[in-house]
Amino acid sequence: MSVWAIVVWAALGVVVGAGLNSLARRVIEPTVSEAVRAARTITASVTGVLHGLLAWRLALWPELAAYSALAAIGVLLAVIDVIEHRLPSRLIAVGYLLLLALFGFAAVVRDNGAAMVRAAASMGVVFVVYLVLAVATNGGLGAGDVKLAGLLGLALGWLSWSAVLAGIVVGLFYGAVAGALLMALGKATPRSPIPLGPAMLAGAFTAVLSFGT
Repeated sequence: MSVWAIVVWAALGVVVGAGLNSLARRVIEPTVSEAVRAARTITASVTGVLHGLLAWRLALWPELAAYSALAAIGVLLAVIDVIEHRLPSRLIAVGYLLLLALFGFAAVVRDNGAAMVRAAASMGVVFVVYLVLAVATNGGLGAGDVKLAGLLGLALGWLSWSAVLAGIVVGLFYGAVAGALLMALGKATPRSPIPLGPAMLAGAFTAVLSFGT
């Protein structure tokens, strides 16, 4: 993809990020706080950067659309999780609908049913893995984390099982590092609830940018 195309896609990401912030508060998840609205500039900027990186790494369409949609929704989810310590189910549900539709379309266009089957299987496997972790840690993971895990499994499964494994492991690593830093800075204790959503999303996009073509 040309440099100008990457710049245009990144600029589109800025617009989408800002627009989704407003739309989510009014339509999808009206209970989010004013602090989320105030963070619209951060949401838009990070979404734009991710769109640009995805355009640079993923030249294929409609896969680019699918991962860009996940980026827009994921950044907003991360902001909400940091501010409110929750991952809204409605917003995650929109992510499932968009990714299933776009990957389903990609499977038809590319005659690649195997990738769609792998993505669906990965969605189920990752969901179950996080559900088991949530039960094993007795509330260490929330229901939103489990639902988000399934969505990320769907996105990573389209690429490969290696991407799925990398995304999960790196996401958990990022979460552990973030928790350790917060405790070292005195901002959290071992019993403090630490939002895992941003780390899960960062791990997933690290894998997408590493394994995508």
